[in-house]
Amino acid sequence: EARVDGIEHCTCLIENGIDVPDRLLERLAERQIAVCPTLGKASGHEPPAVIRELLERAGITWEVRQRLMARMHEAGVRLVAGADTGISPGKPHGLVARAVADFVHGGIPTAAALATATSTAAEATGLGREKGRLRAGFDADVLIVDGDPFVDIAALTRVSAVFANGQRVDLNG
Repeated sequence: EARVDGIEHCTCLIENGIDVPDRLLERLAERQIAVCPTLGKASGHEPPAVIRELLERAGITWEVRQRLMARMHEAGVRLVAGADTGISPGKPHGLVARAVADFVHGGIPTAAALATATSTAAEATGLGREKGRLRAGFDADVLIVDGDPFVDIAALTRVSAVFANGQRVDLNG
């Protein structure tokens, strides 16, 4: 009802877990409100104690959050990859590939999960007419990875080259 364009997290946290009513999913889908669940986390890092305690008390695991995103996808909600990067040691920059992988691990088809970081993200941010697709007239933003993400989604973390607007980006600088 607030006429928002996007929602971060969208976990619908209640005292003993998560409760996302079907009607909310329907409204998010019909209004094409972008939902960024901020998945993706660095290996070996736990959330801050206060967050960890809240999640444990409510019985919310990473797998529960992944399955919730699959439910949102099935309902037609516009999902966008993001990871709250830079807010803590457990959320350093560069986690979007892991956020996409979390979608896949939750049950979202790989092509749809990849779109959360490309075409769907571009559309949600108002850049869909110039970014997010490999198409004539669009900016030539390309990520080249070692492997096939349709076979192994972790290939997204093995970056071989990056091109922004057609120019190679120095990954060491």
